[in-house]
Amino acid sequence: MRVTCTCCHRVEIWRPSQREVVTEGGLRVPHPNATIAAYNAIKEAQASANQRVVGPCPLCEQPMVTDDPSAPAIVWPLTMHDGSQHHLQTAPLAIEGDTSLQQLDEQINAWEKALHRSQTSVASRIFEGSLLGVMMFPVLCWLFAVGMVILYLNHFFTLD
Repeated sequence: MRVTCTCCHRVEIWRPSQREVVTEGGLRVPHPNATIAAYNAIKEAQASANQRVVGPCPLCEQPMVTDDPSAPAIVWPLTMHDGSQHHLQTAPLAIEGDTSLQQLDEQINAWEKALHRSQTSVASRIFEGSLLGVMMFPVLCWLFAVGMVILYLNHFFTLD
């Protein structure tokens, strides 16, 4: 069975007795949070009808997927930011316990937004704000020019 890592693109051939590495991997920079990256990768694999999650990558510990429909489904542990742990059934996508999949999705999205906000620095916020101001300058100049043309046309081309 041929498996591929969703993060570093490591490719392996799994046989009953051994694992053979075809491509070493390390082609992408991983997401800053391993749990969020794994959850998103599992959701993408589930959305693709022909991919199944078969285990963690030995390099980055992110999900490895295969196109083999006979591959067994696994349970993926997700450790949340508050220390709670959820167990995600990968095929079909389901969660063990009293939490629904929609609630878990909302928790992960809120956690990702909070991480994104906390990782932006003051310098990047100043840069983004000044860039927006500089981009608005040509728009304001254009509006001023249109206003002057309208005033000119109203003043000299009126029918009295």
